[in-house]
Amino acid sequence: MRKILLLSAAALAVVATPAAARDGSGYFGIEGGVLFPKDMDVEGEFLFEDPETPDFLENDVAQVEFNRGLDLDAIAGFDFGAFRVEG
Repeated sequence: MRKILLLSAAALAVVATPAAARDGSGYFGIEGGVLFPKDMDVEGEFLFEDPETPDFLENDVAQVEFNRGLDLDAIAGFDFGAFRVEG
């Protein structure tokens, strides 16, 4: 049980650690996570400015359904001391 708690604490410490670099040196990092987006209803109205054509108004225009996904990032940068450049 202690080993599991120790490994969990070490994993959280690694995940929660920000990118650290000395002045005048480069750094890199990898980030990742799982996305759980919500579905979206698109609502709106269409107005035609032609006086002979009646205006067309509608509340529910479309529905957009999203799937779960992964967000993976690779970060590299250089620390100049007073500021950092990262990409």
